[in-house]
Amino acid sequence: MTELPAQLTQDSLLDLWHSTGKHGIYQQLPAFLVRDFGVTAPVDERWRGDRTRLDYLRTRIDFSGLRVVDIGANTGFFSLTLAHDDAAQVTAVEPDPANSAFLRAVAQHYRLGQMRTSSTPVTLDTVAALPESDLVLLLNVLHHAGDDFDRSHVPEPGALAAYMTDYLGRLARTTHRMVFQLGYNWCGNKATPVLPGVREPYAMLDYLQPVMQAAGWVIESAALRFDVDDPRMVEISTDPRRPALQTPSDELLAQPGVQELLGGRPLTRVSEFYARPLLICRKAG
Repeated sequence: MTELPAQLTQDSLLDLWHSTGKHGIYQQLPAFLVRDFGVTAPVDERWRGDRTRLDYLRTRIDFSGLRVVDIGANTGFFSLTLAHDDAAQVTAVEPDPANSAFLRAVAQHYRLGQMRTSSTPVTLDTVAALPESDLVLLLNVLHHAGDDFDRSHVPEPGALAAYMTDYLGRLARTTHRMVFQLGYNWCGNKATPVLPGVREPYAMLDYLQPVMQAAGWVIESAALRFDVDDPRMVEISTDPRRPALQTPSDELLAQPGVQELLGGRPLTRVSEFYARPLLICRKAG
């Protein structure tokens, strides 16, 4: 276990944040750390829109006092912010030793007694043992199954859908709602796409709808951001009865606000990360 500094300073904070692991230097720093320590992370907010996603989620979810499990918490933009600002009771799961040490050091410094950290990976065999919660954050994790964890269960991208059905079904035993996002590239490798030749939000929804339904989840909402310089997110239809168009992007372009945010650019020029629908789901029944 990484040794924590005796006192958290600007230098020690950034030293801990600068993980050299596969998923290091990934998230923005929470706003309260930027304010209190006068530091910013060398990660462009426009790359993944951490603050944009959280701002949108807060329009949909009241996090105050919720029991939240963050699977793949990274350096805790979501976990630490929710524990510090919303008094959520957070379990942050982060296997990377440096990222986990960062989470523990910040929680210790701010005496966030309502936050606990775990470095044990949440695999197919352990997901049902998670603590009972009101909400799980599962953001851009499961397309790494087969590389970072559960290699024997996901030997190739074609096995991912069945794996996710099993995984999310077991997860549903522990919680009531879930915020979910999935990347288009299996193991983060462009050479092994989850949906060969496709990077389109409705194609991703078509892929995820039967997975969620079979796993016992209902998709309440789906939202997208289209422009690195425009922080707004637009909700798109999640109705599985919508007509299957030969060019699904035609239906996406008809959604209110989408054309405005695209500014005339073709959908294929929107970044891969922004083309990942951000889903809010509830347990069926």
